[in-house]
Amino acid sequence: MDALNQEVRDIWNQNAPFWDERMGEGNAFHKILIEPTQERLLNVHAGQRILDIACGNGQFARRLARLGACVLGVDFSERMIERARARTSEPGGQIEFRILDCTRADALMSLGENQFDGAVCTMALMDMAARVSNR
Repeated sequence: MDALNQEVRDIWNQNAPFWDERMGEGNAFHKILIEPTQERLLNVHAGQRILDIACGNGQFARRLARLGACVLGVDFSERMIERARARTSEPGGQIEFRILDCTRADALMSLGENQFDGAVCTMALMDMAARVSNR
């Protein structure tokens, strides 16, 4: 499983510049279909703490911050996090980006319990290697 996870990370690190340039601040699919639905489901409001899992270049995290949420965007691709930080000019405290592998329960738990009012994972679950546990 770790080898597969590393292979996926390597692919996204290599793909980060292309993806960032292509997605920018979102394409029509995201702006018309995905974002409005996610915003409605999250019921975004000022001061809300949202975890953006597999945030990529941070496009949706920035949108959430502009709506008043405090956002932690995480991704296991170091290059994607670099791109997210480079594109972000929101004031400090409103949005933060971290490298984090969300396929690891210990990594998720390192964020603390009950720290977020909502979480979102946009178009990324299909790229995550699943870990199955009998616990």
